[in-house]
Amino acid sequence: MSTSIRQFARSILYCCFLLNLFITSRVTCADGAIEFCEAESECAMDSVTPNEINDDHHEESHNPLSPSDEEGSSQMANDNREQVQVPVRKLKLQILTFNVACREATSEVVEKLFTFGDEDAPDLIVIGFQEVSAGPISRISGMVTWDSWTTLVTSNLGKRRFVRVTECRLVGIVTLIFCRRELLANLQRVQATWLRTGFWGYWGNKGAVAHHVTICGAEIALVNAHLTPQTEFLQKRLEEQAAILKLHLNGGRDGGAKSKQGAAFVGWSEGDLNFAPTYKFNPNSDVYDTSSKRRAPAWTDRVLFKCCPDNFSLPGALTMELMTYRSLPFLSESDHRPVMAEFVFQAFGDEEPLVNFDKVSDLVSGTDLHFAYTVHAQIVDEDSADWVGIYPAEMNSLDEYVYYTWTPRWQDGAGDDDADWLQVMSTIPSLTVAPSTGTKFVLVYMSASRGCPLGMSNSFEVTTPMP
Repeated sequence: MSTSIRQFARSILYCCFLLNLFITSRVTCADGAIEFCEAESECAMDSVTPNEINDDHHEESHNPLSPSDEEGSSQMANDNREQVQVPVRKLKLQILTFNVACREATSEVVEKLFTFGDEDAPDLIVIGFQEVSAGPISRISGMVTWDSWTTLVTSNLGKRRFVRVTECRLVGIVTLIFCRRELLANLQRVQATWLRTGFWGYWGNKGAVAHHVTICGAEIALVNAHLTPQTEFLQKRLEEQAAILKLHLNGGRDGGAKSKQGAAFVGWSEGDLNFAPTYKFNPNSDVYDTSSKRRAPAWTDRVLFKCCPDNFSLPGALTMELMTYRSLPFLSESDHRPVMAEFVFQAFGDEEPLVNFDKVSDLVSGTDLHFAYTVHAQIVDEDSADWVGIYPAEMNSLDEYVYYTWTPRWQDGAGDDDADWLQVMSTIPSLTVAPSTGTKFVLVYMSASRGCPLGMSNSFEVTTPMP
């Protein structure tokens, strides 16, 4: 990150909350906050009313971040801040939330989740699953292999040149984050945490998985939450929401996360609910619940968002625009319908990778691989067990390395001189790769403390020696 951007971007710039409310009541808007009321009809289509989530200021009839704003759903830094020109770039973020009701994934369902082409592909994809099968057999098999949703989604998006950067699971809550291969080296941090709220905080059937992702100098907080169900537990949901926001978005500070009676997510925005309620359906059907419980249809699957201009001291550079907000009603395998939101947010165009590789030459399998790279001084100053991995050039995830070597353990003060970069020379002796892994590879610098790649080499070929 350039010195100017580090100076002005102090913390989280954008936040997205993937919410699974799982309530059986209608939702109405009361003074700009979510209020849960007893349903007048147990299964009537009009038992849920779309609502707009506003902040505490009600001088205007709409949220300044709402898509109905005449200037678009964006929020900018104040004009009286320091006038500094920085290059900016726009990145596309796609978010999907899906309660799969313990159903196993199939290739046909996963194929329908992602319909974008090469020209309209996002740069980042964040997927929040809830109720992924978490029975005893699934938990045991999950120790040695990925669940079916993670496996099939990774394979599908890998064919579209996306790499799974991270996977984090809390019982049935699973978050997957994918990045375009071309942008891997522009990641600067990926960190995960979680909070259990089920059974008084001892079990993770309810709770949240959160990630902080920094890419091209912009930090995004992403929370995948599954809250306590049923109308009578409204206060418990409010307490869970406050605890999740306090821990994951405010660094343990209250920061406005406290909720008054009947109010939730104050200061957050949401797109217009121009789609039918996403819960509860009869399985494999478009008919709402006809069981003895006759759950009232509700918008239980939501994506909320907010911009944080107070964490950025440059004017006019911080924007987040909601482009689409929709459900996927044609996927009827679960009793929920997936909900997708697509954003364009402002990042910074002068962000170069923190690690840069010199050109890597082709080589013959069984010979020494010599390579060199430069590391930014701020990485040298971090006490981290970093490593360089050899990956297939068409990798689907960061788990697919075929070989790795540790980076040097930096001496104290190595990054304290006037040089911004440190040159490193390295050799992997007698590198041998199995033909089944292919012939095209890349080197990737992996940071243990930052949880992500910080640099990637050109593609090079490892050929089989002639007999």
